[in-house]
Amino acid sequence: MNADAITITMTIPQFCRASGRSRSTIYEWIKAGVIKTVRIGGPEARQLVIVASYRDLIADAQNAGGSTITANPTTGKPDPKRRVGSGKVNNSGLDVV
Repeated sequence: MNADAITITMTIPQFCRASGRSRSTIYEWIKAGVIKTVRIGGPEARQLVIVASYRDLIADAQNAGGSTITANPTTGKPDPKRRVGSGKVNNSGLDVV
């Protein structure tokens, strides 16, 4: 891979490895609209995570002063505005793509 290449999308398994999150967490985030995906090539095409949406999630976490995304107690969905933690976010390699 070219060192100057920028990764725009990742498959779900690639994204799981890069982010360190479980497959079920990723699908929960997709369903809740926390991260965005795209299917290129029609309905039978595989679902690709738009990496910029995860970067936005990380930036929101840093701006909110926390690092761990927790569920909204009312909806049970991941809530990017609810944070706990130190404020440091491990980008899991997504900042070096």
